Amino acid sequence: MTMTVRLAIAVGLALALMMAPAAAQITPPPPALENRIPAPLPPPPQPPIINGPLSQSPPPGVYLPPRLNTQSDRVTGCLHQGRADGLRGKRLQAYARDCANAN
Repeated sequence: MTMTVRLAIAVGLALALMMAPAAAQITPPPPALENRIPAPLPPPPQPPIINGPLSQSPPPGVYLPPRLNTQSDRVTGCLHQGRADGLRGKRLQAYARDCANAN
């Protein structure tokens, strides 16, 4: 190759490398501003009814245990009963203690 061909190739490569950053700065025109908001989505489907309304009895096979009668529940009931009977202070406390432990 001759010197002029090499020089022409070198100049061509230099111009191509210098044009690459400039080409990246060219932006396309913005799209038309018509129909930018899409149509609303349809409403979602209704969820399926699994056990029906809450007012119905539970389906068979569901175990509902009886309510627990804890020590706190017994003491509260005995305090209410003793107070309704007119007891106060130490007598009410003694009655509630005996009543709750007896039940």
